[in-house]
Amino acid sequence: MDKKGYVMTGTSFLLILPAILIAITLLNYVHGENEITTQSIQSDTLNFASEDLKRNIPTLSRQSMENISLEIIDNNKTVENSPESIKNQLQIKINNLSSQYVKQGINVTCNVDSVQTSPQNSFFIEFNTTIIVTQDNLKHKEHLSQLISIEGLPDPLPFVKCRPYGYLTHNSTRTSYGSSLNNYLANTSVKNASLYENASSPFIIKKCPYDPYLSHGSKNTMKNCQENGFYHDSSDGSCYLCRLEGKGLCAHFGFEVFIQPSPVYFNPQNNSSVNLEGPCSSDHVIFGGETYPGKAIIYKIENGTNYFLFLDNGHASKYGAI
Repeated sequence: MDKKGYVMTGTSFLLILPAILIAITLLNYVHGENEITTQSIQSDTLNFASEDLKRNIPTLSRQSMENISLEIIDNNKTVENSPESIKNQLQIKINNLSSQYVKQGINVTCNVDSVQTSPQNSFFIEFNTTIIVTQDNLKHKEHLSQLISIEGLPDPLPFVKCRPYGYLTHNSTRTSYGSSLNNYLANTSVKNASLYENASSPFIIKKCPYDPYLSHGSKNTMKNCQENGFYHDSSDGSCYLCRLEGKGLCAHFGFEVFIQPSPVYFNPQNNSSVNLEGPCSSDHVIFGGETYPGKAIIYKIENGTNYFLFLDNGHASKYGAI
């Protein structure tokens, strides 16, 4: 090859070199784009799995609490550690849900860390969980704290306390004690226990909307409160988790509800109901182990039948009845 040939070959190579470099750059760019797209898709998938768990945990948590409560009420189940019982049942439900992602190549782990009464609001239970979602070399980890309302759940406390003393029944709104509460109180020699023969109390927990509680001093407000079966914040009442364990008192900030004595017919001419006394109607007094008396506070009279509660001075003052 002569010198002109070498010159032409070198010149051609120099002309082709930019095209080669551009081609290599484009290939690297496309490969990089594919990697970014793949990672983006994987990241979206992990985020979807995590968000799906977050959405389902509140529902599964309420189901777990309700299931345990109904087992206590209808099947005579005994619960010694309600947070642990709820954790175990919820963990099984979450594991079943998490296993569905294996088919998508996603490894999902969600551990129930703790279950406790909310320190800010006794009508909520705090569920703490840790979610870990992994796929290939991507990983998402998150600690989650969710407040789950107990409104709408049944109250198991009357059944734990009174079932050994008689037969209780319930419908969708009320618990009827029959002779069980009378027998429960008489067993500890409580005076005038018979006034709670055929007593009743709310079956479903609903927070009282009448705030401040002093407004209950109006007979119409107290009447509406009792007929709707509302529960009230109370530093003396037991929280929901302790109610599942059959505790009438606990160290947590809880709530109270009034147990309704059976209505009594009184002669309106002598108004004999005014001086009637019986065990205070607050459930933490009835089931707390130290029962004390209260005076009858009438909130409704219908065809000569008096509907009333027994309130001591402390509860009467709290609810504006004195």
